[in-house]
Amino acid sequence: MSAPETVVVIGAGQGGVQAAASLRDEGFGGEVVLVGGEPGLPYHRPPLSKAYLTGKADADSLSLRAEAFYRERGIQLRPDERAEAVDRSARQVRLSTGARLRYDHLIVATGARNRLLPVPGAELDGVLQLRSLADADAIRRGSGRLGASSWSAPGSSDWKSRQSRPSAASP
Repeated sequence: MSAPETVVVIGAGQGGVQAAASLRDEGFGGEVVLVGGEPGLPYHRPPLSKAYLTGKADADSLSLRAEAFYRERGIQLRPDERAEAVDRSARQVRLSTGARLRYDHLIVATGARNRLLPVPGAELDGVLQLRSLADADAIRRGSGRLGASSWSAPGSSDWKSRQSRPSAASP
């Protein structure tokens, strides 16, 4: 009798969680391991820039699924562990903790990363990017420390409307 197969899913965002859930929904009986580089349960990212930053949502409401969902379906969560290397010939993933995960099938669902702004000053304190819950928390802390009553980001509708308004210094 052969050992049950193992699927390792790298990336605990929407795509990774759905891949793991779909494996179970379709009857996969082997081991399913979901690796995510952030602490806590996988969460929705889109509300970070609106509901979470404005205080209309808390961190708990962002979770994609409750902890019981993963436990009941036998999906092993590996939060706060980044996949650092994939050894395809050995069929292993090396994690940031030093652990190695053997796999029969590998799903890479890491999503996208922010592109850093290539302008002078982008590296200064107070210039932040928003991709994770930790980033959103840093923005919330920073806006409170600066006494800011609002914030905006390039690409948001608020940013566009601010750019089209004439300022007091405009002729």
